[in-house]
Formats: sequence, C-alpha cells, structure tokens
Amino acid sequence: MNNCRVVVLAVCCSAVVACAEPLPKGPAKTLKTYPHATDRLTRLLARQLTDSVPLGVQQLVICEEARLADALGTDEAMLRARRVHDSVYASPAGKAAWQRIRSALSGHSVEFMGPLCDSLNVIADREDPIVKVDTAKPPGDTTR
Repeated sequence: MNNCRVVVLAVCCSAVVACAEPLPKGPAKTLKTYPHATDRLTRLLARQLTDSVPLGVQQLVICEEARLADALGTDEAMLRARRVHDSVYASPAGKAAWQRIRSALSGHSVEFMGPLCDSLNVIADREDPIVKVDTAKPPGDTTR
C-alpha cells in the first residue's frame, strides 16, 4: 500500500510541474520605456539580505512583484524580477544570505494580492511610482 501512495504522489507532482507555464525568456521589452521599474524591488531585496526579520521584507517583495505585474504585464514582470534576484544574489555573500532568508521563511506564508498588498502598493505608488518614460523624439530633435 505504501508503494501505491508514493506512485500517486509522484504522478500528482509530475502533473503539477508539467502544467506549469515556462518562465519567460529573452530580452526585457520595457527597459527603455520603464527603465526604473525594478529600482524599488532591487532596494527591497538588498534590504532583505541584512534584515533581522526577513519575513516582513518578503511581504513587501511579494507585493512589489505584483505591482510590477500590474504595470508591465506578468511575463515582463517575471523576466525583470528574475534578473533583479539574480543580480542581488550573485555574490557568494548574497547566495549565503539567500539561504539564511529561505530558512527564516520556511513554514511561513505571505499574502499576495488582496487587501494587504493593495495597501502596501498604494504607498509604493505614492513614494516610488512606476513611471513610463517618453521615448518619442521631441519636434526638431535629431540627436536620437
């Protein structure tokens, strides 16, 4: 009977993994129009590296990533956020800090979407809005 449970569990896990959408690949399409969109995320992740209570910062990170998805679209936000994560955790110290953070977060949950993120993202929009940069040439400008 135990072997059956293992097989059923393996099949269920495989089905979930097989149904998951692949992560987006390729260059980010919004770097020119939203060059500073991930600045806040970068600062939050850097803060989390040294914060004594990383769970609180993780909540801010999750809500910020949802805010990026609202502004840039899900695939673009995932692509840009993954690059920020990769750059913040690139160093050996960053990788070690990430392991410490993962251990601290183990067994805890954070809200994504919903009233808490709505409130945190209203504050983020006020303090650090995701602003589109006008990339059009002004009349008579021949320098670009």
